[in-house]
Amino acid sequence: MRALAVLRDHGLLHSQPDGLQPGITRHHIADPLLAFEHAVARPRRAALEQSDAETVWEEARTDFDTLVAGRRFAQVCRDWAAGYADWSALGADHVTVSHGSLSDPSGTTGLDAEVVVRRRDGLLSGPLVSLGLARWNTGMDIRHLQHLRRILDRLEPLGDTGRVRPALYGASGFSPELHAAHAGGEVMLVDLERLYWGV
Repeated sequence: MRALAVLRDHGLLHSQPDGLQPGITRHHIADPLLAFEHAVARPRRAALEQSDAETVWEEARTDFDTLVAGRRFAQVCRDWAAGYADWSALGADHVTVSHGSLSDPSGTTGLDAEVVVRRRDGLLSGPLVSLGLARWNTGMDIRHLQHLRRILDRLEPLGDTGRVRPALYGASGFSPELHAAHAGGEVMLVDLERLYWGV
């Protein structure tokens, strides 16, 4: 625990409660260069000594996109929701934002949401106001919205989810179906331009 505290104190590690399971604390490497070293470079040190860098990079590209760039993009989206989004976009002006996850009895993997937004009540996290997925290098389609709906279905017995705003944060575009759902008020779409301008 002391090692974790030192890393947090020096800004190298972020620790925060899970947005959907408050009893769980999530840790992630804050510095992108250290994340790259941990997820991409270190596991391939021997390969870099035995092969050319271009070949190793081609094999490592998926891990980089998922474990480094994707996670960094998700943090940018959380930062946007916490400090730059217009309050009307999320339905609250004082919020806490984190990653969240639930177990999925019907599947082999869990139900994750990279941007879980809750109204802040004093120093505490209050009701859920928005639930979002963030994808760096994957075009988003109706399946991503259905993923959010499955999470909301799981949460429904625990409280009112009718006013929770689903949100999709994408750097690689959205399908026509999602644009239609956005026009109908079913989902909020946040692209790179919106992240930059903050509205």
